[in-house]
Amino acid sequence: MRPSCPCTCPLIPVWSIPVSGPVGNALVVVLAAVFLALAVGGLRLLRRPPVSAVRTVEGVRAVEVRLMAGRVEIGEDDRADARVDLTVRRRVGQALPRLTVADGTLRLDGETSEARLRLRLPRATPARVELRAGEISMWGSAGDLALVTETATIAARELSGTEVTARAAAGDISLHFTGQPRRLAVTGGSGTITIVLPDGRYAVEVESADPASPARVDVDTDPDAPSAILVRSHGGPVRVGTPAAGGTRPI
Repeated sequence: MRPSCPCTCPLIPVWSIPVSGPVGNALVVVLAAVFLALAVGGLRLLRRPPVSAVRTVEGVRAVEVRLMAGRVEIGEDDRADARVDLTVRRRVGQALPRLTVADGTLRLDGETSEARLRLRLPRATPARVELRAGEISMWGSAGDLALVTETATIAARELSGTEVTARAAAGDISLHFTGQPRRLAVTGGSGTITIVLPDGRYAVEVESADPASPARVDVDTDPDAPSAILVRSHGGPVRVGTPAAGGTRPI
């Protein structure tokens, strides 16, 4: 029987033992090929092509959108149905959004998804959009709106809804109205807030946290006016005006 070694020799892992000669070279080539295949496979997973779908939906009376990131475009036409054009970016660890219709409400639920959504809706369709990052773009909307974001930009023109709410923690907010809203509430962070209103009298209340950038209000104000405008800014500049006062700007 062979006696055991009395010394305390360090254990050397097999993979740390130098290998030379033809066998060693072949092993290095095999390992390199394996790592290359894994890298290529990982890139393919990360760069999967987007998924697109176009649908026409009848009976839509309201819209609710929740997305982690991307772009949401909503417009209104003289139409009876709703047209949905959705393109989803596929990423590892991100689920595909769910598009459903229930009781007349069209919902896109993608709180962990990145997508581009284009909606063409019937006139005066109310919409609620929650987008963490990206851009919300709207035009011709006559329905009530609730637009909520963290860092996304909100840009809307030709609005005529009676109840409009917009809130952004850091992104810019630009709202251009062709009809007087009954109530408009806008809350911004460090981004610029620009509101363009048609001629008329408004009950305007502006709260700005930055004394170095005072709010500029160029509309006729009347505390008893039926159209209430409430703007809160936590650091960005605020501009409330009319097209005649130079309020129109590209968005």
